[in-house]
Amino acid sequence: MLFKDTGINYLQNLNQRKVFSLIHRNVLLFKIVTNTILYFFMKARTVKEVKKFQDIPNIGPAMERDFVLIDLKNPKDLQGKDPLALYKKICHIRGVRQDPCVLDVYMAAVDFMNGKPAHPWWHYTKIRKNTEKEVSQSLKAKSPNR
Repeated sequence: MLFKDTGINYLQNLNQRKVFSLIHRNVLLFKIVTNTILYFFMKARTVKEVKKFQDIPNIGPAMERDFVLIDLKNPKDLQGKDPLALYKKICHIRGVRQDPCVLDVYMAAVDFMNGKPAHPWWHYTKIRKNTEKEVSQSLKAKSPNR
């Protein structure tokens, strides 16, 4: 009897831990999704609604400070800009290479200000990585060592 009770208790305890883990993961996912949705609803949905940098989806106080450092006076200054050039400029001004995700945010902001729909900044990570591969492959093809 002792072994049967222990086995049953172990299985019940294991099932409780699995259920708790599943609930915990779902709660975390719910929080992430909710915060993302709230963040996007608080932001401008079109270029016409943008009055200040922080109205642009994905842009918070730190990115706004970056834009001021690179001589952008208002959000409309982002229209037609090259995100890579902005990224290089902020790296030069700060004297250190910034996280590549900063470039993703710049890509998102420039695209939005050019009239494209808002996307979370991580949507641009794959685009950035593909672009980096294309650039490096074209440089290898042009290399005189080959």
